[in-house]
Amino acid sequence: MGGRTVSTSFFPLKGLSAKLVGRWYQRYWSDYDPTSRNNSADRGQPWKIPNYSIFDMNLYYQLPLRNDRFDVTTFVHVFNLFDKVYVSDATDNSSYEGIYGTPSHSAQRAEVFLGSPRTINVGTTVRF
Repeated sequence: MGGRTVSTSFFPLKGLSAKLVGRWYQRYWSDYDPTSRNNSADRGQPWKIPNYSIFDMNLYYQLPLRNDRFDVTTFVHVFNLFDKVYVSDATDNSSYEGIYGTPSHSAQRAEVFLGSPRTINVGTTVRF
């Protein structure tokens, strides 16, 4: 199925805009190496990464300057707004991080890569 994205923008005050972006990820499976399967009876699917959703917020404010020669805009971008912990990628039956003795193709046998935590980017743009 893959990822889906939806966004909406708000303009609550003159010069101020806010954009909320939501991304949904579902039906992703961990990577695996077909040559690592030594048992011909092993026909199990790779470990399925849990579905997750991430929201970002982008705020812009154009300063009300009385000069037609340039404009100044400040911005704040908040990525992973709700600080969601999620698995962004994984390797099935990892020989490095997997826990041996646990079921094959399970979360315990996967090497996972967590997504980025909440990050904030603040700046100013000056246009001449």
